[in-house]
Order: sequence, then structure tokens, then C-alpha cells
Amino acid sequence: MTLRTREQDIRREKATSNICTNQALIALCATVYMAELGKLGMTQLADLCLQKSHYCLDRLSRIPGIKPLFSSCSFFKEFAIELPLTASHLNEELLSQGIIGGLALADYYPEYPNGLLVCVTETKTREDIDRYVDAVGPRSASVSRLHHHRHMSSMVRIRVQ
Repeated sequence: MTLRTREQDIRREKATSNICTNQALIALCATVYMAELGKLGMTQLADLCLQKSHYCLDRLSRIPGIKPLFSSCSFFKEFAIELPLTASHLNEELLSQGIIGGLALADYYPEYPNGLLVCVTETKTREDIDRYVDAVGPRSASVSRLHHHRHMSSMVRIRVQ
């Protein structure tokens, strides 16, 4: 009965949704999880999310062409980065490796065509984060080198002319 709509029990032929039951089930799951963690556990969980997300940004920032989109902002477990390629293109390549890359910001903010929102929670291990960064690195670095090479070539042409 938990996963069924109340309408199904009252008038089965006209049942249309089960949103109320689903919301209650999710609220119950969240309540049990927080109760299991306790006050100290919630604090430790928050600290873990903070450390992991900052570790991830630090690693990503070392890749040529990647930088924080909002460098002066504090963050908890989500941060935005600017890539040397479109975020949707990177997400397609990462997905082929079974990695969910992040939220392409261009879909919501056209002024950030290469913006990517990354989220790191307590469920990710250091190995998961390292695998993510290692998968992002070669794609971004190669595009960054290509842009740098094009820029340098145009500078040489300007000087020659």
C-alpha cells in the first residue's frame, strides 16, 4: 500500500497520481537517515561533504583550462567551474564511461556556455573523485592546449604581417 496511490483503493479506474505517497515515503527515509546519524553524525557528515568538495575543486583547478566560475564564493558541496569546452560535450564523453559529469549551466544560464555545476556528497569516495578528475583532465587539457596553440599562431601571424 505504501507505493500505491490512495485513489487506487478508492476508485481504481480513475487513479492519476501517487505524489502524496511518494513525498511521505521520501520524508520518512530522510527522517530515518538523520535519526540514525544523530547530532554528531550530521556534523561529521557536513564536514565530510565540505572536505570532499574542496578536494575535488582543488584537483580540477590544476587541470589547464579549468577554473572556478565564481572564485570569490564560499561553497558547501556544490561548485561551478568553467571548462575550455562545452559542458554538454564533456558530459556526453563522461557518460560513455559511466560517469555523471555535472549540470551543464548553459541550459539555465546562457551566459555560461562552458559552465558546469559539480556536486560532491558523502557518498563519493576519494577514489571516485580521483576517477572523475582523471576522466575530465585529458579532455579539458587537450582542448585547452588547442586553444593556446591557436592563440599563439594568431599572435605569430599578427607579428609577421
